[in-house]
Amino acid sequence: MRKGHVPSRDETRRQKMVLSITMISVSLVSLPNVAVVLNEWKAVKFGDMTIGE
Repeated sequence: MRKGHVPSRDETRRQKMVLSITMISVSLVSLPNVAVVLNEWKAVKFGDMTIGE
């Protein structure tokens, strides 16, 4: 992008949508992994149904 170039409203909207989808995808992967690690470290006790054992 050129210096001083302001993206159009559609481009800004598209970038926000891509960012939102990426954040949701990362959350869906990372939160269960954090739960498994905390359970293995015995930092927090989750039920067997929560972890899937």
